[in-house]
Amino acid sequence: MELDSGRKTDGIVGRSQSMRAMADMILKVAPHDFTVLIRGESGTGKELIAHSIQNNSKRVKGPFLPVNCGAIPEGLVEAHLFGHQRGAFTGASTDRPGLFESANGGTIFLDEIGEMPLSMQVKLLRALQEKVVVRVGSTKPTKVDVRVIAATNRDLSGMISAGQFRQDLYYRISTLQIDVPALRERREDIPVLAEYLLEKFRQQTDPVRLIKIDQSALELLTRYDWPGNVRELENVISRLIVHAHGSTITASDIKSAIGGNLKHSQDDLAGLEEGPDFMLALPRSILEFSGRETMASYLKRVKLELLQSAIAQYPDRTAVAERLGLAEDTVRKQLRHLRQTTSITK
Repeated sequence: MELDSGRKTDGIVGRSQSMRAMADMILKVAPHDFTVLIRGESGTGKELIAHSIQNNSKRVKGPFLPVNCGAIPEGLVEAHLFGHQRGAFTGASTDRPGLFESANGGTIFLDEIGEMPLSMQVKLLRALQEKVVVRVGSTKPTKVDVRVIAATNRDLSGMISAGQFRQDLYYRISTLQIDVPALRERREDIPVLAEYLLEKFRQQTDPVRLIKIDQSALELLTRYDWPGNVRELENVISRLIVHAHGSTITASDIKSAIGGNLKHSQDDLAGLEEGPDFMLALPRSILEFSGRETMASYLKRVKLELLQSAIAQYPDRTAVAERLGLAEDTVRKQLRHLRQTTSITK
């Protein structure tokens, strides 16, 4: 499920509270022409969020120009951003505008701004404050109308304390902030995101082929920690489409695709096998017995947690009832009764 399917947050997928809150924040900050700082681990989709801000702003018809600040050689950062005059340095055979001039009326996305050299940070600050740029080799200022969205996976506050990032620039770029949760912090989004990516890549590569992910495979994906976040999940899903046998992606396919990286979640994955008994993950708290509990209250709590766990993992009550071997009406009645009568806390 996309957060705003068919509208301007297309591609931002999830059903967790943290993702819904983030989508709300995007729509709040987009109309205001202030700088935005997007914070999150590598691979969480910060550029996608920057695109969404642009698409919901008054600059939607203007250019969107991304640049990775850590990928440009230090000596070329200024010319890349602000442009250069002919003869300004070896190889500068023509006048050339920089990204700020090229993005006039639109947005520049400065990804990994924490990698920008200190010598360039003061020049960027001046451009943001005065809304002018000066090409390398020139003294003539050029007015620009550009919104800057910056992103980082680093602790800029810690870098300020270490003298690696300018505090005044930090204040300038962080007028508005958006924090992107890591994928492991919103595990409930993993199944819907995996299926969204599967369909997206299937349409791009082989739209005639019908392929799905079975419940055991989705469970395995959900238990993995995803150190590379959504980017890693995209990589795995694209490989699965190529290498999966038949029309169904299974847990065995997932293990082959993720390979040695399964060590990140080895405790959770130990003992998992394919098949009906694998498909329902039991909450770890079921194993915990409080000294304040009786056997009756403990078993009642186990039932409640098992029902809640099944409901969280399966798409509807019919599937929950089928997996637990109960009538759908029985599931509803037991859940209502247990919620009303289970009061023991561990």
